[in-house]
Order: sequence, then structure tokens, then C-alpha cells
Amino acid sequence: MVNILKIQIQFFSLCVYCLLSLNNVCYSQQSIQPTVIASIKPYYNLIAAVTGQIFSPQLLITGNASPHNYTLKPSEIQQLQKANIILWGGCAGEPFLTKVLKQLHKTTLVFD
Repeated sequence: MVNILKIQIQFFSLCVYCLLSLNNVCYSQQSIQPTVIASIKPYYNLIAAVTGQIFSPQLLITGNASPHNYTLKPSEIQQLQKANIILWGGCAGEPFLTKVLKQLHKTTLVFD
């Protein structure tokens, strides 16, 4: 249990660092807004709390859909391809994203 907590703290710290770094780049070039996508609501809430009103993240799975057996729509795949940063729960929790995320551009930051 302690290892899981340590990993979650490291993950959170990395997310905060990356989002704030991205924010500094975007703030200096005001015409650029990052596209940040969170796969599920808890990650979305985390990003929204960290970034405040600087930019708004997008939520991939809305409503009561389960990430364990979710199927991506073509429009959602396009949304992921345009993203700068993607936050997801990893292969075990969200297997529907594995194949799509492997095909993304090298410039997209993916956190799992």
C-alpha cells in the first residue's frame, strides 16, 4: 500500500510540474493553448485544480461510462491525436486506450 501511495505522489508531482511548465510556455506565447485530455473524471478534476483558469482540460469519458469496457468513438480518437498531454489510468485500468496511445506523435506527453 505504501508503494502505491508513493507512486501516486510521484505521479501527481510529475503532472503538476509538466502542467506548470507547459503553462509557462503557453503564457509566453499567448496564441498557443495546450490541449490536455484526462481519460476519467478524477484526473480531469486534478488537472482543473492545478491549472485553475489558465486553460481548461477536456474529459474523454463522460457520464456513467466505465473505463474498463469503454469503446472509443472516431471523434474521440481524433481528439486524442490532437492533444498535447494525455492523462490516463494505464493498461490495466483503461485498456481501450493502449493501442491508440501507442500510435500518437512523439510530441504528445502521455502519463499513466
